[in-house]
Amino acid sequence: MKFSKILLCVLSILLLHGFTVFQVMAEEQPKINKAKGLASVKKSSFIAGQHYIVIDKPIATRDSSKIEVVEMFSYGCPHCYEFEPFIKQWAESQAKDVDFWFFPAVWNKPMELFARAFYVAQDLNVEQKIHLPLFSAIAVEHKLISNETELANFFAKFNVENKAFIKAYKSKKVVDQVEQAKIRVENYKPVGVPELVINGKYRVDRMHAGGLKEMLEVAEFLINIERKKKSK
Repeated sequence: MKFSKILLCVLSILLLHGFTVFQVMAEEQPKINKAKGLASVKKSSFIAGQHYIVIDKPIATRDSSKIEVVEMFSYGCPHCYEFEPFIKQWAESQAKDVDFWFFPAVWNKPMELFARAFYVAQDLNVEQKIHLPLFSAIAVEHKLISNETELANFFAKFNVENKAFIKAYKSKKVVDQVEQAKIRVENYKPVGVPELVINGKYRVDRMHAGGLKEMLEVAEFLINIERKKKSK
């Protein structure tokens, strides 16, 4: 009799625990499936007008044999500075059929000065030394760099002679490059920076994509669309 009571108690406990285990599994399974579903949507289903913008008139790319990804940025943009390590690391990981390059957006006087700084640094072969420090100085430290003289003083910190700086700053080459940057902005019609333009057809910005890292996920999605078109 005692044995029967003990056995009944043991069976009751096992049934209770068994129910609990199955109940937990039943409750958790939908969560797992839901999470997988969300991940799938995030990676493969982006909608025009919601996650990216289709450019009305496609812009010619610099190399039609590749899939072009262009970044528009500005030294005065904190979000661009935050985006910098993500976009550069991402660009390095891309296949050979992707042509990534970037340029300074220009639609006002301060941005024009920053664009000149970018092209002067390229012209004097000091871009690698100056790019990130100038980014940090303007976007993060909020140092006053608002004219040619203040910009020349900044370049001087990197052993760029004033004479060489002025010559490059006022050169036709740099002036023309800044004008070309303005024209690109007029064609791309960004709402801000940073923005990506994929193969001259699509714009990807932070607000539509849902964040800076998400911009790269949308870019990957659009690159794959263009890659499939080229393979046909």
